[in-house]
Amino acid sequence: MTEILDACWNEDRWIRGYKEDGVVIGNRKDPEASMWLNPQSWSVIADFGTKEQQELAMDSVERELNTPYGAMVMYPAYENHSFNGALMTCFNKGVKENAGIFSQPQGWLILAESKLGHGNRAYKYWTEAAPATYNDDADHRTLEPYVYGQFVEAKDSPFAGRAHVHWLTGTASTVMVGTTEGILGLNPEADGIVIDPSIPSEWKSYTMRKVFRGKVLNVTVNNPNGSEHGVKSVTVNGTKIEGILIRDDILAAENDIVIEM
Repeated sequence: MTEILDACWNEDRWIRGYKEDGVVIGNRKDPEASMWLNPQSWSVIADFGTKEQQELAMDSVERELNTPYGAMVMYPAYENHSFNGALMTCFNKGVKENAGIFSQPQGWLILAESKLGHGNRAYKYWTEAAPATYNDDADHRTLEPYVYGQFVEAKDSPFAGRAHVHWLTGTASTVMVGTTEGILGLNPEADGIVIDPSIPSEWKSYTMRKVFRGKVLNVTVNNPNGSEHGVKSVTVNGTKIEGILIRDDILAAENDIVIEM
C-alpha cells in the first residue's frame, strides 16, 4: 500500500498509470492529459489514500475537468504529446476519449462527492449530466431528452454540449447508484439500512418512499439549517434510535422514518 501511495500520488491528484517502460500517464506537469477523472473519483469510492488527498483530488477535478455539460475524462486533450499507443488521438480534441465528456463516469463522480459530504457539488454534477436539464436546448444537444448519450463533446470542440451514441452506455446504472446511495444516502447493510444523505444545502425538507427487503419505508428528511451532510438523529415509528443504522428487526410492514440533519 505504501509503495502504491508513493508511486501514484502526484501533489494534488492521482496519476492515471504507468506504461511497461516506466512512462507515467497523467503527471501534473505533462503538457497534455495531465489530469484524469477516474483515478480521482475512484480513490474516494475505494477509500484509498488519506482524506486530505481525496479532497485535493476532487478539488482538482472541479478546477481542471468540469464543464457546464459534465466532467471531461481527461484534460488537456492529446494533440502533440501523446504516449505511444494512445488511441484517443484518433479523435478530435474534446471528442470521446480525447478530453470528451463520457457519461458513465459522471455517476461515479456524483457518488465520490457524496461520500465526501459535498452535497452541493454532487448535485451540481448530477444536474450537468442529466438529459432533462437540456429540454429547452434539445436542438443543441441533438439527442432524445430522456436518454444519456455515450459521450458529450467538451469545451475544445466547436460543438461543445452535443451528445452522441444513444442507448449504448451504462450511465443509467452509475447515475442511479450515485443518486440513491450517494445524494439520497440509501445504503443497505447486512443488518439493515443506513440513510445518510449528501444533498444541496437549499433542500430544507424532502420525502422518499422505498421498499426495502419487502418492507415499506416512508422517509422524511428535515434539513432546517441548510446542511450538505451529517445526520443528527433518526426516528423510526416514533422512537429515536441510537446511531444511524436502521436494523431490519425493528422494521414493521410499513414504517415512518424521520431523518434530522
